[in-house]
Amino acid sequence: MHEEGEKHMPEADFEDHEKKGRLKIIGLVLLGLVIMLVAGLYLAYAILTRPVMSVKEMEDAFAKSRAFLQSASPERLQLGKEYVALLAELPQRPLGDWYIKWDSQEYRQGARKWLEASSAYLEELHALTARGPGAIELDLDEGLNTLAPSIQQPRAPARLLRIDMEDAAEAGDGARVLRDAKAVDCIAQTIEHRNVFISHLVAIACRSIALSALIEERTKLDDATIKELIAWLERAEKSLPPPADAFLAEMIVAEWMYRKGFSSFDLDKPLFQAGQKGFFSRLSLKQTSILVRVQQDVIEAAKLPPRQAIPELKRIVEDVEAAVAGSKLKKMDYVLAAKLLPAMKTAYSLMIIQVARYRGARIVLALELYRRTHKAYPEELTALVPEFIESLPADPFTDEAFKYLREGDEYRLYSIGANLEDDGGQEVVPNDDYIIFPQEP
Repeated sequence: MHEEGEKHMPEADFEDHEKKGRLKIIGLVLLGLVIMLVAGLYLAYAILTRPVMSVKEMEDAFAKSRAFLQSASPERLQLGKEYVALLAELPQRPLGDWYIKWDSQEYRQGARKWLEASSAYLEELHALTARGPGAIELDLDEGLNTLAPSIQQPRAPARLLRIDMEDAAEAGDGARVLRDAKAVDCIAQTIEHRNVFISHLVAIACRSIALSALIEERTKLDDATIKELIAWLERAEKSLPPPADAFLAEMIVAEWMYRKGFSSFDLDKPLFQAGQKGFFSRLSLKQTSILVRVQQDVIEAAKLPPRQAIPELKRIVEDVEAAVAGSKLKKMDYVLAAKLLPAMKTAYSLMIIQVARYRGARIVLALELYRRTHKAYPEELTALVPEFIESLPADPFTDEAFKYLREGDEYRLYSIGANLEDDGGQEVVPNDDYIIFPQEP
């Protein structure tokens, strides 16, 4: 029984109250779902854009690269300025394509004209290289285009020096041949010292020009010059920078890619400050962190002996290729690494080939001395030791003997190359055997 005075809620009001309650509950449920959706999206966003390294770790990597690139001595930098200025003053090569027509009358005429027009320049160049190698002063904050403004210039002076080597060999002037070879090496050391690997590749091209001339002109050199060249080549090889140095320097590219693409290039601002705002900027941060991690892996691989380094580099490349071939998200993550990594792997192989060329040139010169004494080439390279060379240098790809095949009165000398397989002295595709002798025309 109801107490006296108790009021009853009208039926319509009760239903309205109940309806509002249900709507309130539905609203709360919907709000909860929205919150959960937003939280899920944020979590997915955080996972998708999460870097594989912390910002501090990347800053440390970039700082290490910058410190390496800026570690050239003031003396070498000052000398480098003189190199850059002098290389830019090279007398213009005579017009025409004579310089690619080796051993032709047109080549000899063009070479003679260029040499005569450059006699004073060559003397000035030799006076500079006699003081030793310099170093290129880098403006690291301006990007790749102004990193080393002279890297395209050294190959032309190297070609001129090769022509002078050919002229000196024809005249029997061994001292001049050696002086020219040393000058090319000084130019190469100047270009590559504490520099990114594109400059190393230019240095390799310069040295290749000189080494091919030494091999080509060996028959015109006297015994004393050849012996001196063998000793010098051994010393010069020791000045070649290790591949890991070039890849450490290349770390600066990761910094540029991020700064130029997604952030203000103001060095007074904290690194990645703008990169922490917005989806695509955060994605860029992740891409950069992956690139840095891959580059660090490459640096560590490059410190290994080539027989171990090459399979490790191949694994790194395959891992990146697999990631790119996977989901679209993975492809987006690895886009920077996928662009840079193949060039780094190729650069590593070229750096090891450069060592093979230095060592192979010593063997070729020793074989020439043997031929002069015995009127024929030996059946085995071991016959060169110790009369014609103190010890046989090893193929840098395997740390074993170079491959040597007698072919009638001639021979074939080769390294097994970057595929680490003996292809019988064939060089059909990249990574096949690298032929030291005979040289391609």
